Amino acid sequence: GYIKKNRSNLTQAVSTVSSEVFENKTATILQNSLYGLFPGLYAKQNVGWHAEATLNVRGRGGLGDGTPLIIVDGFPRSLNTITLEEVETMSVLKDGAATALYGARGANGVILLTTKRGAYNSFDVDINYKHGFTLPVNKPEMADAYTYARAMNEALYYDGLAPMYSESDLNAFRNQTSPDIFPNVNWVDEGTRSMGENNQLNLLVRGGGSKLRYMGLFDYKNDFGLLNEKYTEYTDRYKSQIRSYDMRLRMNIDVDLTSSTQMQFGIVGVLNESKRPDETIGTIFENLYKVPSAAFPIKTSNDLWGSNLLHKMNPLAVIADQGYYQTNWRKLEANMRITQDLSMLLKGLKAEAAIAYDNTATFWQEGSKTYSYEVISYSDETGKVGTVYNDNPQYVVNIGSGSNKVLEQTIRSNWEVKLGYDRAWNNHQLSVSALYRQEMEESLGVNSSWYRHSLMGMASYNFRNKYMVDVVANRYGTSVLLKGDKFRFYPAVSAAWVLPNEDFLKDRSFVDLLKLRLSYGRSAVDNLAYGLGKHYWSSLREYYFGDSNTEVSGYLERKIPMRSLELETADKYNIGLDVQLFKKLSFTADMYYDKRSNILVSNNKVSGMIGIDVPQQNVGKVESKGLELSLGWNDKIRDFRYYINGNVSFMDSKVLENGEGYQPYDYLYAKGHKVGQAFGLEAVGYFRDEEDIRKSPVQTFSTVRPGDVKYKDMNGDGEINEFDRTVIGGDKPTCYFGIDLGFE
Repeated sequence: GYIKKNRSNLTQAVSTVSSEVFENKTATILQNSLYGLFPGLYAKQNVGWHAEATLNVRGRGGLGDGTPLIIVDGFPRSLNTITLEEVETMSVLKDGAATALYGARGANGVILLTTKRGAYNSFDVDINYKHGFTLPVNKPEMADAYTYARAMNEALYYDGLAPMYSESDLNAFRNQTSPDIFPNVNWVDEGTRSMGENNQLNLLVRGGGSKLRYMGLFDYKNDFGLLNEKYTEYTDRYKSQIRSYDMRLRMNIDVDLTSSTQMQFGIVGVLNESKRPDETIGTIFENLYKVPSAAFPIKTSNDLWGSNLLHKMNPLAVIADQGYYQTNWRKLEANMRITQDLSMLLKGLKAEAAIAYDNTATFWQEGSKTYSYEVISYSDETGKVGTVYNDNPQYVVNIGSGSNKVLEQTIRSNWEVKLGYDRAWNNHQLSVSALYRQEMEESLGVNSSWYRHSLMGMASYNFRNKYMVDVVANRYGTSVLLKGDKFRFYPAVSAAWVLPNEDFLKDRSFVDLLKLRLSYGRSAVDNLAYGLGKHYWSSLREYYFGDSNTEVSGYLERKIPMRSLELETADKYNIGLDVQLFKKLSFTADMYYDKRSNILVSNNKVSGMIGIDVPQQNVGKVESKGLELSLGWNDKIRDFRYYINGNVSFMDSKVLENGEGYQPYDYLYAKGHKVGQAFGLEAVGYFRDEEDIRKSPVQTFSTVRPGDVKYKDMNGDGEINEFDRTVIGGDKPTCYFGIDLGFE
């Protein structure tokens, strides 16, 4: 972040991984290469097209999603413009002493990433190509029409209803004598192919001379989805395969303007095009799974798409004949930093100034149409009758008009100035700096802009490389707080003791590093909505006056405004141990405690008889604590290098206050449990027979029959209802571990 240190004199809890690790990864998405690499960084795999892992630092911390702040080359940015090949280092800032540097944005942890830069008097060219396959996993076997029809009849029988299909109907499904009326379609197999594929090619050029250094990266990726090409290329007018194309160019330049003045410049541009049928990807696959094989044919004997009056759509026609939806994503990120050595004025004095400008926009284009489908019915009186719907389909290409052409757009502008003093004399080293920073982020829409100011002082003192202390004082302001009350103070202090530099360990040459760390720091989260302190009225009601009840329009008072507003605040405590032996074995241990307060929650403790919506309140409290251990062995025998690194994290959390209202039974409260604790009915078995049902508590949710699930009567009132919900599990694990091993 704003403090540069090496591992031996670092007093904060920071985990770092360098470029060599990422160069060996095969993921095409950076977030999906982070599993198990960092102690304390939890990566949760997600499912879906181009799904990125969800990242948390030391859990969620509060009651929100716990999304960490991402800093790329010194400025808040996302990871979705970064390729594995351009990563120089990635660091995870975990304790309060490190996250206090980011004030009202640091409470959920900070991930710092630096991209590669050039080097003096060198020239390097790296070319990489990857070809990958996308395979569907956990794909269920779908029932054929005959099996489905028999199962439907059986279900109706146990519900006391007449069967839907006769024996002759079942035979028709099995023999496929009349596919218009008795079809048999495996929609999943028909609509998908066995695998998709992707390609990635990048070219990285890196080098420099005596005064100028550069790094350039060109990267191209494409990805093709799992839909059956028989339907995605159904028409010559468009192709509707799920696919994306991505091209990006990054350039980092460093110039020595003078012997005391350096300039860094970086720019990255991204062009992305994504295409799919004119239906969301989730709905496309939902359609394939929810339509029974016996519902209707793919196409009728009249060569029209099949359907029925229940679904009113055809899963394969949605892919093939409903049009397409295309988005074009554009991103430009640019930053410049100038560093000026001021030793001519005062030895050790240095000044920095930096500015960044980012612009992201997504445009859309849609080719939409309807398709004709035929619903076929049959009766003994009329025989087979087909009815055509949408018999005059239209095809329209829409690229939007005016502001509707842009789906989303975000502009970010940041700048900072820093003055630092760094001197060493005798047994002492002192580093002092002051920094002022402004951040602006504006998106389309109302109340979607953020403005932030930070005035920060930092000081580091090192005595004989044995005892180290760091202090941070950060006055941070954010626009979401109420007028006249925008700023908060975020302090931090951390200290370290390096034992090998003590006299009693100087002769232990195998001990490369043995360091104890202690830290405390405060940070916050400012992802609040605007308008919480405003009083709103709306003209939504009429009032009646006088003997004749004359109707008079008036205004209705909305939610009561908040008179004071706080940010979710994290006070973090950490104790750590860093060990390195024989220049091969490394070990790190951290114990931490995170106390969250002022969390904004709903106020459910006020009776509805007040007659108006009550404001939220800053009363939420959560505590988290945990232990992180990492152990690594890195060795080289001649030309053979091998490594094995493992880490394990234990984490627990407890909701101390969440604003929930009165509950008639203690087991209904979420307070006192883990963050994200799941509640539901506790299953205790199955109903054996009717006698078992009569002797068991009455289920108020539905009529039960033998074989149905039996639930526990938590309050013993003889009924199973909403008052019998209890703890049934949590959404976050308490243990997370990873192993990274390899050789070269």
